[in-house]
Amino acid sequence: MVQKLRTAASSAWGPASYLDGARIGTYSIVAAGSVVRERQEVPPGVLVAGVLARVVRELMEEERHRIEESAEHYVECARRYRAYFAGVAGGHVQQS
Repeated sequence: MVQKLRTAASSAWGPASYLDGARIGTYSIVAAGSVVRERQEVPPGVLVAGVLARVVRELMEEERHRIEESAEHYVECARRYRAYFAGVAGGHVQQS
């Protein structure tokens, strides 16, 4: 069984495999093509890569900040899309 168990501020770039019970620490990045093995605990704030995934390096503060900004951006997009589609369903969308 494959599960994706990431915390809200974690990130995964591209397709990667997360085996059952894998946990990705906050502000960590899993590289595309990586395999995070069953019950593997990836520490916070690192880049992991490989088959099997291993820590490549710690993330710089700027990289952690970009992860946080990206998460905030997607939350805002979701809020706008929900509001827009609620208007579509109710027939209240204005044409521009």
